[in-house]
Amino acid sequence: MRVVVGAPETQTPMLAGMLQWAVLNPYWNVPPELVRSLTAKRIQQDGLSYLKNFHYEVLSDWSPTAQKIDPKSVNWRRVAAGKSNILVRQLPGPWNSMGEMKFEMKNDYGIYLHDTPLKEKFHGDRWISNGCVRLEDYRRFARWVGVPADAPGLEQYIPLPRPVPIYMTYLTVKSTGNGVMFLPDPYGFDALAMPQMFGPPTNIASGPGGATIAG
Repeated sequence: MRVVVGAPETQTPMLAGMLQWAVLNPYWNVPPELVRSLTAKRIQQDGLSYLKNFHYEVLSDWSPTAQKIDPKSVNWRRVAAGKSNILVRQLPGPWNSMGEMKFEMKNDYGIYLHDTPLKEKFHGDRWISNGCVRLEDYRRFARWVGVPADAPGLEQYIPLPRPVPIYMTYLTVKSTGNGVMFLPDPYGFDALAMPQMFGPPTNIASGPGGATIAG
């Protein structure tokens, strides 16, 4: 199915992992760097109504007994400057950035697969996420890994019947029935890899008018 992946500045990494859990009606724990670079700055621009409008809450920690913190007591200017850390999460619901379901696997990058409320993003440029992979049809993916795709209520963790290996790679060339197809390289990996594999370009011949042919 179609997916949305990381933008060039927030690349989805190449990795191998084992999918073990599905999460229905997930919270979204906003990564600390996004709290600093996005949330805090939006609050400075739009006021605390930004949190209410997008269903965010501020917490003391990530434990099951975490206490809610009054956003008015937070120095958001210091948070935006990286001088104060604060925990922010988005409540489950149709507005949630994770959509209705996410699929978790252990990895060093905090990357997982998830639904999204922004279905229109699957048409056009799909290199736009913060690094995680957005699924076009999470219900079909849930059926494929063997878990129910719908359940009322708040966040629910569902173990997969068996772990599913996930491989994320990055290819800019593929074979087709009509030959080789070269694909875009939005992360610029080819420009880095080619000199490592073949060395720097060398001039191997002179063309008409003194032009050179690089090899």
